[in-house]
Amino acid sequence: MFFGSTFVATAILWFLSFEKLSLLFVGMFLGSLVTGVISVVLYLRISFTKWLVHGYRWISAEYVYQIDANDKQRHTQTIKICIEAIRPNVDIFENRYLWSGRGNEDVQVLSPQHTLQGSVRRHQVWKYYYVHLGHGLAKGERTNITVCQQLYDEENLFESFLGKAVAEPIGHLTLRVLLPTRRPPTKVENIEQLGPPPIDRVAAKTVSSCDAATGECRWDISNPVLGRRYVIRWEY
Repeated sequence: MFFGSTFVATAILWFLSFEKLSLLFVGMFLGSLVTGVISVVLYLRISFTKWLVHGYRWISAEYVYQIDANDKQRHTQTIKICIEAIRPNVDIFENRYLWSGRGNEDVQVLSPQHTLQGSVRRHQVWKYYYVHLGHGLAKGERTNITVCQQLYDEENLFESFLGKAVAEPIGHLTLRVLLPTRRPPTKVENIEQLGPPPIDRVAAKTVSSCDAATGECRWDISNPVLGRRYVIRWEY
């Protein structure tokens, strides 16, 4: 009789402990979910506000990241962006980037009549640069901006990915990675994330490939989702 009572009491205590643990885990999950939702909402709100303040919208963007065939630490990123003014007298374009490497970073504006305004500025983890468009754009006027970044990863910290966080509406986004053909990657993935770090949880992932003849990995995205981050990641 004593053994039976002890067993029943133990079972009740185990059930109560299990119930408490379950509630604890559910609470942690819900807390994490709420935090994630709040982070995404705040990120989208800030992005939308900045887009309106800038006075232009992105029509298309192409990011081309190339690793030198003779020096794996020497990288070049060329960015081509078409914007359209949504109000008159827009004369400054703002862009930001986050590079995982560490070393020399040189930003040059290649598009005619456009000039780099000041120097690259850092705010939190992001680095910002500003391009003067040569004149104030009329409402509805478009211009094509080309920026080249010469990068040298002196400390070999570069992580094998190219990503773009969609902080403003974009009609079409193209990501291209050009790798040395004599050292092809063993794995290439196209990854859609909920946002930039720390809200970079994976929303979708697909296996991609690298062209053996050209060393190119490419991803074309029509109407990318505002707030999402699109990444080409490769492994050797």
